[in-house]
Amino acid sequence: MSDAVFSSFVEDLRLIDYAHELHFVGFNEPLMHAENILARIAQARRALPRASLIVFSNGDYLDRAYLDELVAAGMSALIVSVHLAPEKPYSEEAVFERINRLARGLEMMIRPVQYMPGAFINVQLVRDGLDVTVRQFDYQKYGSNRASSLKNVGPQIDMRTAACLLPIHQFVLGHQGKAMPCCTMMSDDPHNAGHVVGDLASGASVFDVYAGAALVAWRRSLFHVGPKRAPCDKCADNRGAPDLDNAALYEPWANFVSLEPQAPATMSYVCSGR
Repeated sequence: MSDAVFSSFVEDLRLIDYAHELHFVGFNEPLMHAENILARIAQARRALPRASLIVFSNGDYLDRAYLDELVAAGMSALIVSVHLAPEKPYSEEAVFERINRLARGLEMMIRPVQYMPGAFINVQLVRDGLDVTVRQFDYQKYGSNRASSLKNVGPQIDMRTAACLLPIHQFVLGHQGKAMPCCTMMSDDPHNAGHVVGDLASGASVFDVYAGAALVAWRRSLFHVGPKRAPCDKCADNRGAPDLDNAALYEPWANFVSLEPQAPATMSYVCSGR
């Protein structure tokens, strides 16, 4: 991402004293380029002192010294997915081996969090008040098909009927400055080229895009119980959440799908816990 786009994005968040989560993630490995990620975290921390800055990594470049630098720059939390080798089946033994190797390298203790045999492993690495989350699950069975762009990945459904609130909860910005409806879509993937909802590289602000007609249309199209249009029709992400099939629970979110402009004070109460 260019310095200009990142600086514009962070400045928009500074204007509203953003105090929720900012994720450094996106189908990449942010720790591959240490100078870049450390500078970006430090810049975001200066502008957003109350925000929670969360980095997602595969752990390949991580050691104790690098972790200390990330914390010093202002990182709030680190979430590591210990990806296995391409085309290899899910192996709990391989996941546990990688978790142990990472813990030794970081000189941290392992605290079990959640374990579902054959499906999911989640632990925390703990030391000196810092928690690093390490997790992995069987993508073949439980992964995301990334807005129908991946075949035979994750739960297979004929038609999604559950609602989806991701375009309300999230603002997803790709490295080229293009904004997407949700985190399952890649801004530079040809499968998703027609789903871009805004472009900060062209001078638009976060507010222009989030309240713009394109993203509002996505929220409206997903804000109901019933068949969804492509690419969301085959998406199983979060479809099991208990509120998504209960239309009576949607009312607090209604102003986020309104075509009428909303005052920030009207909208902020819903976001207070995000």
